[in-house]
Amino acid sequence: MNQLMEIGKENGKIVIEQSDPLVLLVGLPSIPVALVLSKLIRWEDQILKLWIQNKCRLPLLGHVMGKPAEKSREYAEQTIFARDSMSDPISICRNFCGALILPTAATFFGGLFFDNIKSNFSRAILGGLTFVLAKGFIKILLRQNQYIRQTHRKILNFDDKSETE
Repeated sequence: MNQLMEIGKENGKIVIEQSDPLVLLVGLPSIPVALVLSKLIRWEDQILKLWIQNKCRLPLLGHVMGKPAEKSREYAEQTIFARDSMSDPISICRNFCGALILPTAATFFGGLFFDNIKSNFSRAILGGLTFVLAKGFIKILLRQNQYIRQTHRKILNFDDKSETE
C-alpha cells in the first residue's frame, strides 16, 4: 500500500479500485518481499568479476579504474568478494532497510531527474533504475579501488629499534 502511495495518493486509489481483489491480496504483500529478494542479487560483484577476468581486453578501462598487481590476486578476490555475506547481521539489516527505502528513493530521483515525464509511475520506475545503477556504479568503483589496494599491499618485516638500543 505504501508503494502505491509513492506514485500519488489519487493514482494509488484508482489502481486499487480497478484491480482484481486476488491480485491485490497476492500482489501488495509481495512487493516488500520482492524488494528484499532483489537486494540479494549482487550484480555489481558479477560486473567487477567480469572486468577483473577480462581486463586485458579493455586496456582503456584499466587506465580509468586502475590496474591491480598480478601477485596476490586470489587473496584480494577472496577478501573483496566475501564481504557482505548473509551470515552477517549488519549486512542483513542493511539489505532489508535498503530494499524498503527503494520506493522512496525511486520517487525522489524520479522527481529530481525526470520531472518532464507526466506519468508518476514511469517517473518512479526511471528514478528507481537511475538510483540502482548509480549506486551500483559507485559500489563497483569502491570495490575496484579496494581490490587494487589489496593487490598492491606489501608485508614488511618489523624492526624494533628499542631492542637494539
